[in-house]
Amino acid sequence: MGIRGRLEAMWLPIALMAFVTATSGFWMWKTASKKEFKDEIKINNPLDLKTALKFGLLLVVILFLSEWLSELFGDKGLLVLAVLSGLTDVDAIALSYSEMAKESTSADVAVKGIVLATISNTLVKAGIFAFYVGIKKSVQLIVFIAIAAAVGTGVLLLF
Repeated sequence: MGIRGRLEAMWLPIALMAFVTATSGFWMWKTASKKEFKDEIKINNPLDLKTALKFGLLLVVILFLSEWLSELFGDKGLLVLAVLSGLTDVDAIALSYSEMAKESTSADVAVKGIVLATISNTLVKAGIFAFYVGIKKSVQLIVFIAIAAAVGTGVLLLF
């Protein structure tokens, strides 16, 4: 399957999850109080050499684990790795599975893996947000993220 086929297979779950997330975010923004935030968010430089090296190392580890788990457990091993990898980062697994789909893995497994990693990563980020902000202030976000994750999972199960 060419790049067009892989993109066609991935657009529906990603588009539906993005729609649910964007709609939820817009609703939360419109209904939020206009309080000013006191805490500043510190943003690190993503082009920092240390950050790039960490990403490169993560990519190599995921490529190695992908091949190894594929040999040991087949497609199920790749899907489990996708969920686990999504706990930390989506980019590395997306690059790994995109490359594997060109050579050794079916596009269907690559698409499912990328979507599962995205769902896993989004759930982790919602958990981190709830941890820092508090569960009471996070209930709406958690519900909306759970709906988006359920939509993505449902689409994967249907196709």
